[in-house]
Amino acid sequence: MLLPKFYEKKTGRTVENDGISIISCNGISYKRYLEIAEETGKRIAIITDNDHEQTKIDDANEFNQHNEKQHVFMGATMEDWTWEACIYNCNKEKLHNMIQVQDGAEYLFHRTNYGQVLGKMLNNKVDTAYQMLISEEDFVIPRYVEEAIEWLNE
Repeated sequence: MLLPKFYEKKTGRTVENDGISIISCNGISYKRYLEIAEETGKRIAIITDNDHEQTKIDDANEFNQHNEKQHVFMGATMEDWTWEACIYNCNKEKLHNMIQVQDGAEYLFHRTNYGQVLGKMLNNKVDTAYQMLISEEDFVIPRYVEEAIEWLNE
């Protein structure tokens, strides 16, 4: 939902005008999609989560070294383990002002406390993305998303 907005913010153009398709894999492996998309000969940027796994970061770096037309982009640290965490880490103050939480409420995600605001974001991904989309705030784009956009436009 936010990728087109981030793309336009970074390039001044829309994904539609640049002929870019965004395909959501809904958390499943992107490798099968890559096999199909490779046949197009176009550049393919995979934006995914590292899920707190250093091996995923290492594997992506290795993959990128050996693939000219496909690259994998994800948060570079364990703190940037998922899309929402990356967005939160870049925009804490803005998100604390935008997202309403109940005093004293715990917003656990997979039985882990990530704090109220990030916890609520993780548990309400679509609602949070929509709030950001319609907001007038100028959100900072996570670095790995910027890198994907830049790479697509090389």
